[in-house]
Amino acid sequence: MVQSTVEWRREATEEELRTRTEEMRGEWAELSKMDRESGEYRKAKEGFLAEVEDIDVNLTLRAMSQAPAALGQQRATGATNGVGTLATPERRSAGELAVADEAFVEWCKRNAGKSGIGTSPTVEMRSFFGSPEYRAVVAEGDANGSSSMLPVGQPYLADTRRRRLFIRDLIGVQQTGLASIPYIRELNPVANALSASTVAEQGTKPEATVQFTPDSAPVVVIATTIPITTQILEDATTLVGYINGRLIYMLEYREEDEILRGNGVLPDLKGIMTYSGIQTQSTAGAGEYAITIGNAIAKIELVDGYADGVAMNPATFWAMVTHRAAAGSGTFDAGAFTQAPIQYVWGLPVVRTNAMNANQNLVGNFAMGATLFDRSQSGVRVFEQHSDYAAKNMVLLRAEERVALAVNRPDFFCIATTS
Repeated sequence: MVQSTVEWRREATEEELRTRTEEMRGEWAELSKMDRESGEYRKAKEGFLAEVEDIDVNLTLRAMSQAPAALGQQRATGATNGVGTLATPERRSAGELAVADEAFVEWCKRNAGKSGIGTSPTVEMRSFFGSPEYRAVVAEGDANGSSSMLPVGQPYLADTRRRRLFIRDLIGVQQTGLASIPYIRELNPVANALSASTVAEQGTKPEATVQFTPDSAPVVVIATTIPITTQILEDATTLVGYINGRLIYMLEYREEDEILRGNGVLPDLKGIMTYSGIQTQSTAGAGEYAITIGNAIAKIELVDGYADGVAMNPATFWAMVTHRAAAGSGTFDAGAFTQAPIQYVWGLPVVRTNAMNANQNLVGNFAMGATLFDRSQSGVRVFEQHSDYAAKNMVLLRAEERVALAVNRPDFFCIATTS
């Protein structure tokens, strides 16, 4: 696989970069046929993805250089076209990626309705910057038939009406090739941070105390399946609906519950709220959601953390934003109900999730306090060898991922109870 050089990508025109992305679609199809466990595959994949991201950066820079003129044109005409304007960045869903994967589509066409077809190629989803809408490697063509890499136009704000945040979006995410990730947690970090002091001339320098306890984060499997007919395999639109509306969302939904509340007994993850050392904050009073959460933020800062997100039960969130102001003015604390609901509390993004109990809110320094490891990212495969599916023209569609969670600083999280 011949890759372009950094120098070439920096000097290439937008048209040349797009031509290169067309070539890489075919290269990805060839790469997907390699042994996924081989060192050759991992090395080739690493180089491929590095080139993807660098091409994206260069395309973004070119789009930014055209932004002023594009903004004036868009304001004047309301036009929304492709790269180079301020139109909504192109996004690829898991389902769209599956039916755009050349190897997968070719397998479906060749084997639909046949018996003994074996397993399908794996369609791999990857996460750019932890954001679900960027879980793709190669983007589908635009209206003009060209192709581009995702994400396109990173500096532009995402549409606020997109699907909700997940806890994964707040936590640092890393790749791993291990079955269990060893890591350490510091004991008494706040007290240990006070080990330094001023020293008189010829005085004895104080000795710092740093205490660690070893821990490990086992990789667990999160998976689900859906039985479908072979006829659906021939209907790409329906297949997209199945994957978008069911499988991938089910993985994310379960993953979020495991990250927050997993009991730590295999095959479950050990969730953030399961760790000892997590802080707590009692309610500041009935309806005092903002004050309670603010007090929890303060507790995290007192241990040298910096809160960057809040997880709330949907019922608690809506009770907070629909709470009326005092003195009988009739207005809402969060503003007019005719406007879009707030997305932040004290500047922190809110993740609304049923994994949290009502009136139980998790405030945290998610990026520094925990790390999610992707051992095997979300993938979709098709199987015919299940029960009597061959006789019934049915196949099994399976989505699966392997992840691990390490919580280095439980004190960077605080459970705030509201009422």
